[in-house]
Amino acid sequence: MAGPSLSLVIATFNHGRYLGAALDSVLAQTRPTEIIVVDDGSTDDTPAVLARFAPRVRVHRQDNRGLSAARNAGLELARGEYIGFLDADDVIAPTKLAKQAAVLDADPQVGWTYCDVRIDDEVTGQSRLASERFRYEYSEQELKEWVPKIQGVSEQARETHVLMNNCYRDFAVNNARQLTDLLEE
Repeated sequence: MAGPSLSLVIATFNHGRYLGAALDSVLAQTRPTEIIVVDDGSTDDTPAVLARFAPRVRVHRQDNRGLSAARNAGLELARGEYIGFLDADDVIAPTKLAKQAAVLDADPQVGWTYCDVRIDDEVTGQSRLASERFRYEYSEQELKEWVPKIQGVSEQARETHVLMNNCYRDFAVNNARQLTDLLEE
């Protein structure tokens, strides 16, 4: 069973040198995914890179309005029940979206997921996980205390099932403290 459809939005501005690798990684997903790229007024070779991926990728070009506006434009175009975002200079593992969607498929109460991120330093060649760098570890007690706080945060989040890409743990619950802190500010 394939499950609900997936859409992945990539907003880009002058990231032509990375964009091909990002798109290749999304095209290699084990679960079919609608790919939407919003070119936010690039002046580099981004249009030429995107042309190589036609018609497998939906492209929306707009004047430069910033990352948030580009992501919102992609969100408006997305047709999938589950929607994710990928930075134009990032790549994802072939099973990433399938594994995240499986979590959402298994429990309708889960509204979004995320995972750890490996950070590769182009200058030093070093590689590490974001969870190691930023020390995202929470106790069972901490989870029990603040998970109820986020359960009612947004019905729309449950209905939209947004897959978050830039994340640091296997499930959103493990980083819910930061979400709660942001909502309380």
